[in-house]
Amino acid sequence: MFNLTGGLALLAASILAGALWEGIGPQATFIAGASLTAIALAELGLVRLRLPTWERLTKLNL
Repeated sequence: MFNLTGGLALLAASILAGALWEGIGPQATFIAGASLTAIALAELGLVRLRLPTWERLTKLNL
């Protein structure tokens, strides 16, 4: 199931990248990739801020 999901996601990404490349140009494909990477990094930073720190975990006596 994991490989099926990953394969379908890669297929969708390839189709989208091909459409951008053919429709707008190669620059659009790379700009879209860079933009999505920046969004993912920002989201990762937000998730990291919400993770419990070692100090908070030790106060909970886990």
